[in-house]
Amino acid sequence: MTGGRELQPGSPEFGLFARAVHEVCADLAEAIVKDGEGATKLMRIVVEQALDDYLTGLRRVYAAASYVTVNISSPNTPGLRDLQQASVLDSLLARALDVRDEMAVPYGRKPVLLKIAPDLTAGDLDDIVRVARDRKIDGM
Repeated sequence: MTGGRELQPGSPEFGLFARAVHEVCADLAEAIVKDGEGATKLMRIVVEQALDDYLTGLRRVYAAASYVTVNISSPNTPGLRDLQQASVLDSLLARALDVRDEMAVPYGRKPVLLKIAPDLTAGDLDDIVRVARDRKIDGM
């Protein structure tokens, strides 16, 4: 609400408010990224847009981070483990590494780590390790 009236999508006030919320969220993500995976504690991941969300997050925190963890293991995040499927993970890591290479030009190369679930089947683990090795992830 502004001046006693509800904000309407498309209005200048709504746009200002939306940008302010976006900036606060981005600043918060940057502040908590120092623990390596903290940003996922406050983010809602929708698998259909997860790739874009990860890449946006990576771009936002890259300059401040010592390393970046791609966390695809959060039991409290519905659908997040779907990203552990080999084909989906391969696409995610390929794009994340492309962004890392792009951001390395102004900020230096930072390691990209992969956090996976501890309760994977042997077959799923084999697939994930194969993808991580093929993409030359810095650590798991």
